[in-house]
Parts: sequence; C-alpha cells; structure tokens
Amino acid sequence: MSVLLSLISKLLSLLLVGAIIVTALALLLSQTLLSSRYIEGELSATNSYSRLSDALVNEFVTQSQKDGQQVDPTLKDKLKTVLTPVVLQQKLDLALENLQLYYQGKGNAPVINVSDLVTKARAVGIQIGDNSGLDKPITIAGGNNKIKGAGKQFDHAKLLGVAVSAVLAVLLALVSWRRRKWVAIPDVLIWIGISLGIVAAVFTFGPGVAEHYLKFNAASNAFASLGHDLAVAIVHDLGRRLGIVAASYLVAGIAIRIILHKYHPVQKPAFLKEK
Repeated sequence: MSVLLSLISKLLSLLLVGAIIVTALALLLSQTLLSSRYIEGELSATNSYSRLSDALVNEFVTQSQKDGQQVDPTLKDKLKTVLTPVVLQQKLDLALENLQLYYQGKGNAPVINVSDLVTKARAVGIQIGDNSGLDKPITIAGGNNKIKGAGKQFDHAKLLGVAVSAVLAVLLALVSWRRRKWVAIPDVLIWIGISLGIVAAVFTFGPGVAEHYLKFNAASNAFASLGHDLAVAIVHDLGRRLGIVAASYLVAGIAIRIILHKYHPVQKPAFLKEK
C-alpha cells in the first residue's frame, strides 16, 4: 500500500508542477503581451513613439527621392509637424486598446484612421495622391475573425488551469496526510521555482546570446531596430517577472522543507539505526 501511495504521490506532484507552470505562464501572458496598457508602457519606456516618428519622416523623404521627384528641402520639417510623437502615440494607443477589445469579443475589427494626418499634411503643402489609400481607415490584422473572442477562450483556459491545480493540490495533500509524509508539497514548490527560473534565465540571457551569434545590425533599418529594441525590452521584462515568481516558489519550498525537517525529521531505516 505504501508503494502505491508513493507512486500516486509522485504522479500527482508531476502533474501539479506542470499545471501550475502552465497556469503561471498563461497569467503572465494575459498581464503582459495581451494587455494594451503593458504594450503602451513598453513603447514609452523604449522611446518608440519618438523613434517611430523619425523613422516615418525619413522613410517618406527617402521614398520621395527614389521616385525622382523634386524634393522640397523643407519637406522633412513639414513632416515633423504632422507625424509628431504625441500624435503617433494617440493613434497607436487607441488601436492597441481597440485590438484588445476585439480580442475579448467586444466591438468591431480595430482600425487606424490617419485621414486627419493626410488632411494636415496636404494643408502644409505635402503632396499625397488621392489613390494612396490613406484617406480610408486601415483595418488591423485584416479584420481576422479568428482572433475575435479568443480572449474569452483564453480566460476560460486560465480558470481551468487554476481549478486543475487546486484539485491536484488537494489530492496531493490527502495522499501526503495518508502517508504521514508532507515533503512532496515543498518539493513541488521547489521544482516549480527551478523550472520557472530556467525559463526566466532563457528570457534574460537569450537575447544577448542570440545577438552574439546572429550579429544584428541596428543601423540597417530604423523600423527593424525599433522592433528589435522593443522585443528585447519585453523579453527582459518577462524574464524579470518570471524570476520574481520563481524565487518566491523556491524560497517558499525551501522554507517549508526546513520547517518539516525541524518538526518532522525523516526517520532512518531500521538497518541504519545504531544497535
């Protein structure tokens, strides 16, 4: 019977570790990459709005030069009065918030409307053709219906993960009580801490290792450089958050282990006891 309970305890521990890790990652994802406010915060932290403004202005001027047109020497200054960081921030933040609502099954497909910028650009003498398509709202993600309402399914999956973790934890506690051995519980916490710690380390050091071997050229393209820096900042932040969670589980597991060893020391097998 004791052997059977030991096997059940190990199986429940393994399942509980997996369930909590998946649930923790899902909760982290919902609070970060699936949150418009988080993305907006990272965009601000990486100065992305100003950098995007400069990149768009330079790209517009470059394209005008490639078209063989007589480029107005004041074109760049005029564009800067239209494509300001503040205006871009307002446009992008609104689009991100609408995208999140769409993901949660609320509202229509998100769009970015730049028709007011086109009107302002024409007013300062910037030539934009009527066939540019910029006078009409631009639908984000092509209005893909597959992502509409996906947030609800994701929320249900998170709740299921929490419920499964709770049930497994109760079952493990019952088996531990039946065996009169509670060490499986802190061991689960320790293994969760170690596992999440490994993922956190990958997020923290992975970008640096990848850059070392891939030799990313930040000066090759302003938009690529902006996206690269934003991605690295987000990955590092995810690593930091996971590191905190991992450390919490690890410290709790070790502390409970010490307490159990103090008040419920492991008995030596009979053949090891002194005669």
